[in-house]
Amino acid sequence: MDPQTTPRSSQAEERRKQIMDAALACFARKGYHKTTMDDIVAESGLSKGSLYWYFKNKDDLFLSLIKSYFLDISQDVVATLEQHTTASDKLRAVAQEMVEFFRATEDFFNVFFEFWMQSALNEELNQLFSNVLVQYREVIAGIIIEGIDAGEFKAVDARQLAWSVMAVYDGLAFYSMLMPDEIDMEQASQVFIETFLGGLTTNGDLRERHFPGDLAGGEEV
Repeated sequence: MDPQTTPRSSQAEERRKQIMDAALACFARKGYHKTTMDDIVAESGLSKGSLYWYFKNKDDLFLSLIKSYFLDISQDVVATLEQHTTASDKLRAVAQEMVEFFRATEDFFNVFFEFWMQSALNEELNQLFSNVLVQYREVIAGIIIEGIDAGEFKAVDARQLAWSVMAVYDGLAFYSMLMPDEIDMEQASQVFIETFLGGLTTNGDLRERHFPGDLAGGEEV
């Protein structure tokens, strides 16, 4: 029997998920630094020994949580891209996946940001974020290169452009956290990606049907 499918390993995965779900609830409620392992014990309903059996400390628990979320979004992106053929539609799909990811994590995005700011002091966390960012950059750059090769996109530095796209969405998420009543991330994303594609495609075709109706012609100032 495959060890990955044994009842014991299945139970271990369930316990790990139970602990990570409890930790996520605590981090969202109190913030990363104010949350203690005792808080997570109380939230999970498990013993302190159980927590330390699966995770060395709070950092280890948070790293596991981050890895789990990034794995989920990576799998979602791969599955979504398989449904599209043109590079433009693939970039639209990636943009929508980023919006969905930030929506799913908006209640504790401040925790991500808080811990991210500490990554310079944590070599393991820094390496994790760096690896994830490079992998995601390669996904976006690969789509852009595919579009260039097909004659759909203009010749550009795909990897540098990919960094720029990622920075836009990080900025939108951060601004949305600061000013939730001012920024509709769905609409901002649609405006951005269509304007972006309008400049990138070889025919410069900006497809207005992808804009929210009240923003297609721009807002009056």
